[in-house]
Amino acid sequence: MEEPDAPERDSDIVFHYSREHRLKKASRRVRAMYEDTPKKPRFGLFSSLVDSKPKAILFAAIVLFCVIVLLLFPPAQ
Repeated sequence: MEEPDAPERDSDIVFHYSREHRLKKASRRVRAMYEDTPKKPRFGLFSSLVDSKPKAILFAAIVLFCVIVLLLFPPAQ
């Protein structure tokens, strides 16, 4: 006799959606993530500093701060 809390076998699981159908509606980035060929990561100093929106905003704030400091307090000659 089977226990009522016994886990189901994989063959008993019925999926009501198709992965291919779901990926058709997905964004380009999601489809690229599921592709079989992984992209070769490129290393670059600038690209690593601004590869996401928060990092780009932080980088811009640091550059703006440096420019303001140089304008307010010019180097002594």
